[in-house]
Amino acid sequence: QRVPASPVDVDFVRFVERAAHAKSADELLNLAADAALAICGADRVLVSLLEIQDAPLARGIVEGRAMPLIRMTSSVGRGLRPEYVVEVMRRVNDGKTRGVTYRVVESGLHVIVEDCLTDPLFDGLWDIVRKEGYTSLIAVPMFGGERVIGSINLYYDQPRHPSDEEIGVAQAFTDQVSLALVQARE
Repeated sequence: QRVPASPVDVDFVRFVERAAHAKSADELLNLAADAALAICGADRVLVSLLEIQDAPLARGIVEGRAMPLIRMTSSVGRGLRPEYVVEVMRRVNDGKTRGVTYRVVESGLHVIVEDCLTDPLFDGLWDIVRKEGYTSLIAVPMFGGERVIGSINLYYDQPRHPSDEEIGVAQAFTDQVSLALVQARE
């Protein structure tokens, strides 16, 4: 007896089918932002492509540590004010915040922030987080081969600690987005 597909499975398959026909990275980011809300159960989402310069001369010094220079080259949000998206990009690109995005790039792992209003990873963003009104976040890296090429940030309005299953779904979805982006660039 066949078990019916869950809505998440249906949305996942629909994303993969649509992504295969996307004509640009911008189209893929928009498809990913739309699908992430349904697949990952987030209240809001930000999908960003990153340019990372990690040659020794390109590394900045933050708190005595060499850090790669990171630029958000393109970001698409859902459930977020456009002004918020622009301001996050500006602050990351100007080096005003070195929190979540840098942690994702350096570790290559997802980052969970249960309280964005108090976590030091959001230092430099607390004022706009308060205005935007979300509480928790999961940031999941996108890879092009061995290299982080972007991230999908899932925002939640209420405090939460995601289950292993939720993190697995978010990573599986992000892996599909990464694959689609790499294929679109070839």
